[in-house]
Amino acid sequence: MRAVRTIHGGFSKRTMMVTGTVSGEPCEVVIRQVPLGRSGRSLAPEFEVVKTAHASGLPVPEPLWIEAHDNALGGPFFVTRRSKGENLGDVWGPAGATKEVCLEVAELYARLHAIEVDGLNAPISPRTTPAELQQTLDWHESTLAKRGIEIEPVLAALFAWLRANLPPAAARRSLIHGDAAFSNLLIEDGHVSAILDWEAAHLGDPAEELAYLRPSIEPIMAWPEFLSAYVSAGGTAPDPRALRFYEVWQHVWRHIGGLWLSQNFDQSGRYASAVAAYVHSPRFLHEAVAAAFGTSEPS
Repeated sequence: MRAVRTIHGGFSKRTMMVTGTVSGEPCEVVIRQVPLGRSGRSLAPEFEVVKTAHASGLPVPEPLWIEAHDNALGGPFFVTRRSKGENLGDVWGPAGATKEVCLEVAELYARLHAIEVDGLNAPISPRTTPAELQQTLDWHESTLAKRGIEIEPVLAALFAWLRANLPPAAARRSLIHGDAAFSNLLIEDGHVSAILDWEAAHLGDPAEELAYLRPSIEPIMAWPEFLSAYVSAGGTAPDPRALRFYEVWQHVWRHIGGLWLSQNFDQSGRYASAVAAYVHSPRFLHEAVAAAFGTSEPS
């Protein structure tokens, strides 16, 4: 081992890059580790998802091994080979993305959503039926209560809207990345070299992924053109009702994440948590209200 460097940006796992030599050959690997005191239940499913995506030919870090128990390095972890490339922007938004990259993203996510998922154990509970979506909403409301976070009237109204507009069961049960931000892409020579951070992966409706991608795509290219590219690559055109539901949901979900991170900031003083909680979380709430109660028609 020659060097260890922490990669900043994530909130739930510690990510470290290790440079060393194996059998006389230089080697760079990435360790995804559960911090001490946190549950490691999702670690093995995340590793399984990465293996599945890698075996399907998608550009993901090559999975090497997993240590699912506490160990001399601390909490459980898994190891992947380092993927080459640079991030597009950061967790707050894309920067430097091109139309060509967006079209490649359309193809890659169409391929992801076509993967066979029978028997796959994902980190997050499935969200493919109205009952499963109802359980997801219930879980978030109860977790806010357990954390002592009051649900303000605007958020309560959004929960009510979501419950009243649950989409029908997905036509296809697909593997969903769950955090399809451009900050979770690596780009090398103008192409996507890796899709990172699969801890929010679950079985769900591809419309959820498309709704999450939309705010990153629209500043760069026309949304209908992106959807056309997605369908041409084998994806299924989303039900407009489902797409609108998930557009509201993805803003609500990220707003809730900001509420949780406000507590993280109170405890740790971490700057990134403060930015998420007090700058971006209110913006997500505003966008959720606009998506749910605005005058524009679903697309």
